[in-house]
Amino acid sequence: MITRQGEKQTLVGSHFWGTYPNNYMKNVSKYPREFGLNSPKFASRGFTLVELLVVIAIVALLAVGIVVAIGHVQLKSRDAKRASDVTEIRKILALYSNTENGFPVNPNSGLDIKTCLTGTDDVSGLLIEKKAATRIPADPLWPEDTDKCYYYKSFDEGVSYELSYWLEGSSVGTPGSHAVGP
Repeated sequence: MITRQGEKQTLVGSHFWGTYPNNYMKNVSKYPREFGLNSPKFASRGFTLVELLVVIAIVALLAVGIVVAIGHVQLKSRDAKRASDVTEIRKILALYSNTENGFPVNPNSGLDIKTCLTGTDDVSGLLIEKKAATRIPADPLWPEDTDKCYYYKSFDEGVSYELSYWLEGSSVGTPGSHAVGP
């Protein structure tokens, strides 16, 4: 809005709730703390230490809850993968048994020796060589030769076998060591 003061035109400021009075700019320059966002009414104050600590504590609790939930989901996922892998290995062994009239015997270890199925061991090599499988699944957490990988053991010169595996949680079965046969 433009007003006239004598011969001189001056621009009076406007705001969303209306226009400023004519002497607004004069008063702002004289008393800067009493006008605008710097006035005591709009004085900006920072967060107190207690408020910051409360917010940090809440964020920390949420983060811990998320990490625990994600860890539990990963455990369930690995156990489900183990159950699927054991089913696949049993099918591979059944296919081998149908074509070779018996289950594989570890060529280097003989009978009654547990073999960790890593995909590169002797039994896995024999299954792949005889075209029973293109790959042998390994445990998702313990793929190497440890006490918790998938163990294969043949009995009675390939008449039967035992496949043992380890579950971490109770999503598929009870935690601990499990064994299945043909």
